[in-house]
Amino acid sequence: MRAWVGVGLAIAAAACSKGASKQCRADVEALSRALTAANIEPPVAYVGDADELVTRTDLPRTRNIYAPQVRVTTTGMTVNDRAVASTDALGWELAPDKLRGIYNRKAGLILFYIAPSVPWSQVVEAVSAAARAGFDAPGFMFWSPASTPTPPPPSAIDAKVKAILANEGGNRAVGFADLAIDVVKSCSALHRSFSRPAEDVEERGAAIIASISRGLIDCNCDVDLPSLHALMWNLLWNKNPSRVVAFDRAAPKQTVALSASTPWSEASKQFTPALRNAALVVAEPASP
Repeated sequence: MRAWVGVGLAIAAAACSKGASKQCRADVEALSRALTAANIEPPVAYVGDADELVTRTDLPRTRNIYAPQVRVTTTGMTVNDRAVASTDALGWELAPDKLRGIYNRKAGLILFYIAPSVPWSQVVEAVSAAARAGFDAPGFMFWSPASTPTPPPPSAIDAKVKAILANEGGNRAVGFADLAIDVVKSCSALHRSFSRPAEDVEERGAAIIASISRGLIDCNCDVDLPSLHALMWNLLWNKNPSRVVAFDRAAPKQTVALSASTPWSEASKQFTPALRNAALVVAEPASP
């Protein structure tokens, strides 16, 4: 992704002969820099504000993972935000006919969002249930703190953005899509910036920044720039950066055996990039 830094600036400079004013050119450069600063942590997978995760600062970034998401807390579990009452129900939710083949089952990928207080026995039960359903390459999500980029200045859409951010998941995406249509309606060249994003999530943000720079030059910045800045900053900035330790089903299995009551906050310390695959088991209590 770093190779894309400055692409928007280069496009803006190359396009200046197309009739964009000097002020527009300067505005495009400033906007591109601000958005590039916000696009520092493309998400591995979606992490919501309500997700409880163990914090890790020792894990490297990985590429985006598209897989079912299982959230495990001490009070219950969900699969893709659908509540499940037991590990048996978890397996049923992950059945092929239930997921309608939308995930690559051959890869066996599945993401676990585990709250810090969840006991090891519950982790083992959930991971085992997923494996029985064919998802035997689990990834374990962690929160990774990152600095907050400089926020945009006040704009006309701030109240609308605040209302959209109050929602989660699909409603938020629809809200931003509708708002984007309204913000760029006066600059038809910008419509293309949102219609053909890059397939690779690592490149998507940088590609959109470059496309926005090109579109603004083409329409001589005929758009409310503060609103565009606010819109794109909120789309590009990953408020909840994460890391993942993902197993490879083809790698030799190690064994992670811990006592049933060990909280995930402690157990998760065993999960490092060196742990490429493992059988998770509850250790037998020591004999008296």
